[in-house]
Amino acid sequence: MGGVNNSYPPGCTGPAIHGWDWDSVDGEKRAANVIWGDYEVRGIWDGTSFTVGKHPSQSFIPPTEPPRNRPVDPLLDPRNRGAGTTARLEQIQRELWESRQPALTDTQIENGYLFIRVPYDDGSIQARMDERFGSKLVAVRNAFWPAN
Repeated sequence: MGGVNNSYPPGCTGPAIHGWDWDSVDGEKRAANVIWGDYEVRGIWDGTSFTVGKHPSQSFIPPTEPPRNRPVDPLLDPRNRGAGTTARLEQIQRELWESRQPALTDTQIENGYLFIRVPYDDGSIQARMDERFGSKLVAVRNAFWPAN
């Protein structure tokens, strides 16, 4: 659900995932009693944990398939450049990681923005970031998105 810690094996954490079955997927990696992999999974997010779907339309999607339902982000278009300098965006990035507010899964500086990924934002996190740092600096993106 975001970035992976750059250790070997990865030392990541995240929300609880209910119903995950390593025997039902391919492509996992293993080292030092740790199992991990990259998968797009459909299911239900309740705000704190994720439950893998049981319905055929909520199935595992192999990592070799292109991501579904993810439109190209318009803020990555050079014509929509953000207002941030690299130094200012790095400062905001450090501040957010240190405070752990909001709960981040990933961050990336690109095209004048600090893109932050959270499990789910109904718009309130974006509003708080705009109020706190100003507009056109932080772009909040969801780690989870609706499945068709």
